[in-house]
Amino acid sequence: SIKDFIHNRYILYMSLFVIFSMMAATFVDYSFFNVTTLQMEANYLAQFLSAFEGLIVIFCILIQVLATDRIQAMYGMRVSLLVSPVLIGLFTLAALGLGFAFGYDPEHQFFVVFFMAIAASKLFIKSLKEGLDNPTFKLYLLPIESKIRIDVQTKIEGIVTAVASIIAGFAIVVITRVEVFDLLHITLFTLPLIALWYFVINKLHRSYRNTLQDTLKKNKEAATADAKQYTISQILE
Repeated sequence: SIKDFIHNRYILYMSLFVIFSMMAATFVDYSFFNVTTLQMEANYLAQFLSAFEGLIVIFCILIQVLATDRIQAMYGMRVSLLVSPVLIGLFTLAALGLGFAFGYDPEHQFFVVFFMAIAASKLFIKSLKEGLDNPTFKLYLLPIESKIRIDVQTKIEGIVTAVASIIAGFAIVVITRVEVFDLLHITLFTLPLIALWYFVINKLHRSYRNTLQDTLKKNKEAATADAKQYTISQILE
């Protein structure tokens, strides 16, 4: 049930991971499309966006083929999930520093550097999410009991993802309605989301280890109980 879904700490951390990562990605998307319309002329905008989306697909394939298995094997699941928030956090900090130091006026000579930092955030958050985060996140579903695993996965990929998109969109609408805030503040508000994303990953991994131990213990007890139901004569018979 929804109540059990929320009260289960491990599943709650999985849901929070989806929510904060989705919100951070939505904020980066909003910043990217805004700076792109300022940087690119209208005649070249569609062509640039098409080429950029194609570049994301190429990066995603390269990450899946060359990096995902190696990172998971060498550094484990926790580090695999931490790659995205760390990289996105660095690019966001760089964009924020450039924006505060040199401004983000399209007429300014350093605006293109600000644009490149935002574009790099968009490139890596999209390609890493598809190429590294999603395959690793599916491994965190394995310790969940088999009788509810599919139900949990369906709710997380459906309801939780939809709720995360709604929350992110609503937050952007509220921020943009306040006259004090502008495009640079959207980048600023992305940092707390990345920090929460990082924090939840650590909590999720600790809970994963505990859940895995409990699941293995239950399976072992169930196997032992099944073995005790049979006598020697029954086995021979």
